[in-house]
Amino acid sequence: MRGKGVNLIAGSLVFSLILVNFIPVLTFNAHYSNSIIFLSKPESPRLLHAYTPHDPITIDGDSNFSDTALAEGWAGNGSAESPYVIDGLEIDRNGGAGHGINITNTRVHFIISHSNFTGATVNPGSGIYLNNVSYGVLLNNTCTSNRNGIYLIDSNFNTLANNTCTGNVIGIYMYDSDFNTVSDNDCSGNSNYGMLQYYCDSNVFRRNICSNNGIDGIHAQYAVSNIFNNNTCNGNGRDGIRVWYYPRG
Repeated sequence: MRGKGVNLIAGSLVFSLILVNFIPVLTFNAHYSNSIIFLSKPESPRLLHAYTPHDPITIDGDSNFSDTALAEGWAGNGSAESPYVIDGLEIDRNGGAGHGINITNTRVHFIISHSNFTGATVNPGSGIYLNNVSYGVLLNNTCTSNRNGIYLIDSNFNTLANNTCTGNVIGIYMYDSDFNTVSDNDCSGNSNYGMLQYYCDSNVFRRNICSNNGIDGIHAQYAVSNIFNNNTCNGNGRDGIRVWYYPRG
């Protein structure tokens, strides 16, 4: 089931790959659509937004998040009912090393929304970088001209929705990150991958557009129990969706 000319229509596509003693490779290049009626909130429109220029942001730990939020005047207190809100920023690394916003080792609830991150071109530079982070929501952000648009490592229970990650090397990169929801993002026109995952389990990828990337639209390796549903992955250099799995160790 490989090749650029294949169109696959499915009710839903669920990959639940169990430990076995062989190496299956599943590849698809397709536009997935179905007749399921989703009862979730409809996709938010992507509107033009006025950004406020800001220096790169680095946060390490819940206490530092609280201190930074106070200093910056961000709304919220980090609870589930009142997450911190980082909104409307424009951060440009101008081709230098580092990330646009770098958050590590947190469990507070927060939202990064309606912001623009660019110019983090030195590997592993990312527009938004989360390392050992849970309960973050990345919503309606634009990440362009970075090494990675958004990069999650060892980060669980996060939501990435309605982000535009185009013109990067990798649109959304996830490593050893589980139980995340990735929906309604546009990860098209990246030089390598629209979305790339390694050692990522039990994530949901829904209604994303991952087209016209240099290699694969979505590439998942060493991945189990992930759900890929209603994604559009056309015109990529190799495959629309490519899933590799073999036993670890």
